[in-house]
This record gives sequence, structure tokens and C-alpha cells, in this order.
Amino acid sequence: MKAIGIDIGGTKIAAGLVTDKGQLLDSTVLDIKDIHSPIELMTVLDPVLKRLIEVGGTNISDIAGIGIGSPGPLDVKKGILNNHYTLNQGLYGMNIVDDFQEKYGVPVLLDHDVNTALWAHHCFSDLQGKDSLMLTFGTGIGGAVYKQGSFIRGAGGCAPELGHILINDEDSDCYCGMSGCFEAMASGSALTKEALKHYKKISQFYQAYEDRDPKAVEITKHFVNNIERGLTSLIRSFEPELVILGGGMMEGFYPLFIENLSNDFYKNAFVEGEFEMIHSSFGNHAGLMGAAGLILRGDTNWKG
Repeated sequence: MKAIGIDIGGTKIAAGLVTDKGQLLDSTVLDIKDIHSPIELMTVLDPVLKRLIEVGGTNISDIAGIGIGSPGPLDVKKGILNNHYTLNQGLYGMNIVDDFQEKYGVPVLLDHDVNTALWAHHCFSDLQGKDSLMLTFGTGIGGAVYKQGSFIRGAGGCAPELGHILINDEDSDCYCGMSGCFEAMASGSALTKEALKHYKKISQFYQAYEDRDPKAVEITKHFVNNIERGLTSLIRSFEPELVILGGGMMEGFYPLFIENLSNDFYKNAFVEGEFEMIHSSFGNHAGLMGAAGLILRGDTNWKG
């Protein structure tokens, strides 16, 4: 059995064909900065999805369905994108579930992108069933919490917005209207913005850190401290068995984070017993893999 997974981001969208054994048969990444309407999105994605179906050697009728992950706010039950903060503005209000079901005639499910990223680990790895906290660091910081067999959700479908917990009272304005938000001070966008004040490219920042350039080391320690602040609060709140860090920023920054983690981090977490912290084993494919998992293994309300 195969399903298509789609992972919508602030600037890019990834789509892939996934088997029920967790094998990613093929995938594509598209830039969506110039897509300004639901019609444009459907038009751009159509040849991609048709090619994925051909790669699988099958017809659309043989695909189990299409799973979609997107940054919230979302109306998951109705299938509507309600994010006018970090998504392309032209997609606000799109009923993406109805549009895809009408066009392709297969089941379509929608969930928050970090829920789908965490769901990939529960569907396709040996981590299934563990109480888990996942954070993804990219344009912002997204979070998902899996507790006692189901995902924690808010009454209106928006929560948990873990990137908007307050970690400092510094003058770091966030688009949400607050100052000192976790993602305003520790996201991939925030790191890039700070690094580019001193280096021409983000790759030069990483090289400067390897060379132990004092400014690169200072930036790194500052961001690790900010991540620790947010992460410690979340671990204290949810007491997970497993913490997974992912997203585009962590593809390069995770080794720096571990190297600069304070000696008191685990002690300050106030967790009885031990918890494990890992880098996402699915990398940038976690979102689309988990989106396909909505179809292949049941949606994220399913109790495993």
C-alpha cells in the first residue's frame, strides 16, 4: 500500500510517495514563494503528484490517499488553512482537503506539520508509543506533544503553539504581537538573521564556528542558551520520555547545540528518571513521511 505525503512550509512544499513499510520511493521539493492562490498551488502540484504516481507504477485509484501537513492555525476537522502568519497569504482560507478530494477522488487528511513530523517516528521507527515532544526549527519553531497514545490539542485546534512560549523579556518582537517568544529568539530565521549581520552566508557562519571564530562562538552560545530556556520549560511541562529536534536549522545546528549544551540541562529539566533527546532520523522528510502516515497508519487522533 502507498500514500502521498505533502509537507507545506513557509517558503517550500515537499511531496513524496511512501509505502506502508516507511520506504520513501521518491520526493520533490518546490519553491512556493510565488504561489498566490489555491488554484496556483493545485496547478503546480498536479504534475508532481502525477509523476509520483507513475514512479510507484500505479494509478491514482491505487493510492490509499493523500496526507497533508501544514503549519497552523488550521481547522483540521474541516480541512482549512487558517494561517495568515507564516504561510503564503494567498493560501489563507483554502479548504485544501475538499480541493484535493475533488480533484483526485481519494481520501485526504490534514494535520499540523509538526504533528505529522512526529507521527513519522511513531509510524516508521522503533519509537512508536513513547510519550514524545518534538520541536522543529525553521522559519519559526513548531511543536508537537504525544502523550499516553494521542496528540495534545487545543479546543480550537491551534494549540500547542510551542514556539510562542515566552522565554525572555528582551526586545525581540514576534509577529504574534508579543516580545520574547521562543521562535523569535531561537528559530532558524532568527539564527540566519543574526549570523548574516556578521557573515555573508550562513555557510560562512558554520565554517567560522568550526574555526572557533569568537563571534561565531558567541552567536552559537547565545542561541543554544535560548533553545535551552524554551526546551527546559517544555520538558518540565510535559515530562516526555523522548525529545526529538528537527527542522531545517537542526540539519546543521544540532551538533553545535549538543556541543554547547550546559552541564545542568538534564538536572534542570526536573524529570523523574531519564529522557532521551535525539535529532530527527527522518531529516527534512519527516513532515511528508508523517503526512503519508496519516493515511497509512491512521490519523494522529488514533490511539496506538
